[in-house]
Amino acid sequence: MITAFTLNKLFVFGQASNRLHHQVLWFVVINLAAVAQTVAISLLLARWLLPALGVDFHNETIAHAIGVAVPVITSYIGHKRFSFRS
Repeated sequence: MITAFTLNKLFVFGQASNRLHHQVLWFVVINLAAVAQTVAISLLLARWLLPALGVDFHNETIAHAIGVAVPVITSYIGHKRFSFRS
């Protein structure tokens, strides 16, 4: 997480107006929310939505791929608005 914070701060978001300890706190909170989001989406898709749609081939793999992809967008928005706001 230290590497991710440093790379995001240096290469993705640049200068931020909030203090460093606020950046770190929001970064951790947003990443914990992303983990919860990944688990929730993956489980809902694998156990409920994909079987309801009749998908019975690699449900868990498909669900996990989608579950990992969705927080990419929500995490970016969260980090832009809270962790590294300008």
